[in-house]
Amino acid sequence: MKAPHGVPIDLLDRLVIIRTLPYTPMEMVRILAIRAAVESLTIDEESLTYLGELGEKTSLRHAVQLLTPSAMLAQ
Repeated sequence: MKAPHGVPIDLLDRLVIIRTLPYTPMEMVRILAIRAAVESLTIDEESLTYLGELGEKTSLRHAVQLLTPSAMLAQ
């Protein structure tokens, strides 16, 4: 018997499927605030909210990558 997806059938039976959901904007704001604290950046709440909304439209990775360049431009 040929295994689906190229995975042996006995291994496929043992896999666990974990459902994931996208982050909400408020969750992104919390993640961005933690990341800003780790990078020792001072960011006001309005900017974090904007980055959270931007992250919802694009991705959390994109929003996190904008933290340092935006802090450098603000100086």
